[in-house]
Amino acid sequence: MKIQSFQWIVGIYCAVIGTLILIVPHQFNAPVYALVQPQLMWWGTLFLLTGIALIGVATLAPSHRVLIVVHLLAVAPLLLVAIGFARVATWTGTLNFLLLGLGLLLAPLLTRDRPRRSGTAPVLSPDLFAVIMGVCATGMGLIILLLPAQFMSPIYDIVRPRLFWYGLALLVSGLVLIGTQLTHLRSRFFVWAAPSLVTTAFLPFLTLSVTNHIWTGVAFYGGFGLTLALLPWLGPRVRRVDPAALQTRLALVLMVVVTLPLIVIVAIGTASYERQATHEALARQQNLATVLAQDVATYVRLHRAPIAGIAAYPDLMALSAARQRTMLEAFGHAYPDMVAVASYDVTGRGIARSDGRPPNSVKGFTFYDEARQTNQPSLQILISPILHRPIFAFGSPVLDVGGHFIGFVTGVLEATRLADVLARAGAETNGSAYLVDQAGRAIAHPDTRLVSSFASLTALPPVAAFIHDPRDGGMLRYGTPATEVLAAYAPVQGFGWGVIIERPVRDALLGVRSVREQAFGLLLLLIVLCSFFGAWISQRLAAPLNMLTHAVADFATGMGTTPLPHTTLSEVAHLASGFGVMRQQILARTREREQVEVELRAAKDVAETANRAKSEFLATVSHELRTPLTSIRGSLGLVTGGVTGLVTPQTKALLDIADKNSERLVRLINDILDIEKIESGKMTFDAKVLELTSLVEQAIEANRGYADQFGVSYALTHAEPHLQVNGDADHLMQVLNNVLANGAKFSPANGTVEVSVVCQGDTVRVAVMDQGTGVPDEFRSRIFQKFAQADSSDTRQKGGTGLGLSIARAIVEEHGGHIDFTTAGGATTFFFDLPIWREAVAPVSLDVNVPRYSHVLS
Repeated sequence: MKIQSFQWIVGIYCAVIGTLILIVPHQFNAPVYALVQPQLMWWGTLFLLTGIALIGVATLAPSHRVLIVVHLLAVAPLLLVAIGFARVATWTGTLNFLLLGLGLLLAPLLTRDRPRRSGTAPVLSPDLFAVIMGVCATGMGLIILLLPAQFMSPIYDIVRPRLFWYGLALLVSGLVLIGTQLTHLRSRFFVWAAPSLVTTAFLPFLTLSVTNHIWTGVAFYGGFGLTLALLPWLGPRVRRVDPAALQTRLALVLMVVVTLPLIVIVAIGTASYERQATHEALARQQNLATVLAQDVATYVRLHRAPIAGIAAYPDLMALSAARQRTMLEAFGHAYPDMVAVASYDVTGRGIARSDGRPPNSVKGFTFYDEARQTNQPSLQILISPILHRPIFAFGSPVLDVGGHFIGFVTGVLEATRLADVLARAGAETNGSAYLVDQAGRAIAHPDTRLVSSFASLTALPPVAAFIHDPRDGGMLRYGTPATEVLAAYAPVQGFGWGVIIERPVRDALLGVRSVREQAFGLLLLLIVLCSFFGAWISQRLAAPLNMLTHAVADFATGMGTTPLPHTTLSEVAHLASGFGVMRQQILARTREREQVEVELRAAKDVAETANRAKSEFLATVSHELRTPLTSIRGSLGLVTGGVTGLVTPQTKALLDIADKNSERLVRLINDILDIEKIESGKMTFDAKVLELTSLVEQAIEANRGYADQFGVSYALTHAEPHLQVNGDADHLMQVLNNVLANGAKFSPANGTVEVSVVCQGDTVRVAVMDQGTGVPDEFRSRIFQKFAQADSSDTRQKGGTGLGLSIARAIVEEHGGHIDFTTAGGATTFFFDLPIWREAVAPVSLDVNVPRYSHVLS
């Protein structure tokens, strides 16, 4: 199964998700991402790096161990997100991320293609990415058909009317894609049509994601859908990427080097911009809270001041109840926000009210007791028994000329009037503004239920902060990522109250986050452009090297005309120039060599013709000379033997000289014939199992007469018995005759030639050591050559043809052996080694018999 396209596509997807987290983190405030929200930036970095790593392993094809490690690292964030979706029972997201993670786990196990039988047609391997997408589509279709309640959220409004048909389309298209990939029915039509069906089924959910700005959904349904539709065209091109090519590696390095800094810069820049915007929004809220606190204080003072003015009215308590009621009603018309204004006598019993209701007693109320005791205005917030919600009760003492308490005037201001003032201010910021007392109870709030119950709001962080330090204002940010709030508070000077302004972060930072989303889109565009630019640059940089590589490859096959690259890259230009010079020189030398070879072949033909003529001439002459020489030797033998009569001593001496010279001529002719047979490959051998020590003893006996001529004797100093070799007895005797004769010829008079036969591992060595003057240094390198003589002058003292050792070496080497010599002081040892016979070998009978001689001089 092919996994390379799966690695590429999932790697790009993970990199996009990581970039989203780093640049648009508010996209991940939903409860499904609760597991990653505490360390969101770290998870974003992990997504990004594992995505790049997956692209790297898909491009560079590293070792299997590296492949497994990268896949395991990439699985972790995907499975964590799948768990997050499962915790909130969002099964489509759980399925999609779980399948991506499982695909990464299985991919390293699917890298080896199955071998096919020889002679069979190649089987198209399924693509892992297509299979995973088919399973995703099938699973989503089943979830839609079986669990439609999963799609009751408002974000699914645009797909809900046709949800059943969308589910059916996903199910069918997914099954078709799986079947196309896993069966042999992979015609060109189905290869293209099946992925396109799944892509089409993804379109409604892509539209849903775009409409609701769910960029993770856009990446999944849009990115995967488009890639799946192009997979039949894209897959083969991805698989043709050469991981070892300079162009591939350079493109990957350029992409990473360019995109990573871009992502980091944009992430840091947008995060800094959001922090600054958050600080500015909090500062604006703080200023607004301070202004509202001043407005509340002014508003309260504005309505409390007339109450003090009424209390200071001259002889107020002397007026009748009707007159006081008329005056209070006039005041009520002047201050419509006041619910009621009332007057009381010194005991707290009611005298008159501005709203026409009978006045109640205020005896026992805190603000009455406080004003009576201090002769100062008072204020109390209490639940109205009539309105059943908090009211602001202003009180002011009525004093006589002597400053004694003689009565009491109150004004009641309903808290909702203040709430309206705060609501108008909060509407300007699309937030909420409310008022709490020094105990943290709601005294003016958009939620009237809180006000009517005089609810304590101390659990709210801004209220708690105000209670902790009511003297100064402050600002803070609190709440979960999904419900995060910006809050500011300010004290209402002179009253101990606090004005709180809250605003959802999503509203406060709406413009900033829109900018971050735009930055993300622009960044993606830049990354795509940079990737294409990097691929183009790498292709341009690698093209001269590729051209030079083709030129080298063609030159290796014998073509020297391939053009070399012309480039401005100095290194490649120098390399191409050097190769061009080298190629021209090699071609010139090749032409010269070919010419020389032609001449050599011609010269060789001439030499071989001459050599053949020489060999034929020597063979003819030798054969022609052998017959008369044989007759001459026979005749000399008869005459010397007295067959023709008595021979005088003088005549016999002359006849002996003639006999010796004719014998010498015979030996020369035989040596020349042997050399000619060796060089022409016509010398034949009759191999038999031989007792080598016995053969050496026979050779010594056969050559004693020759040694006697020089006053030399032979001594077999060391001979191991039963040493057998497989060889030709006559030819080996010829070798022994040569080395024994040499030993006798070059030994001093009365000297002894020592002979030994010893075993050395798998070989047996025959050594002949003389007591002569040794071999001259200048002669050692050519002693085994034809016609080689240590003394080649016309006056040399030792005779010989110079062919004996050359013939001996050829015979020994034909037996699989080796012949050589050593010189130490005045002694020279000639030796030859032959393989010891280990098993019976049937004798080989050959056609030609070579004449044998008792000894051969060299």
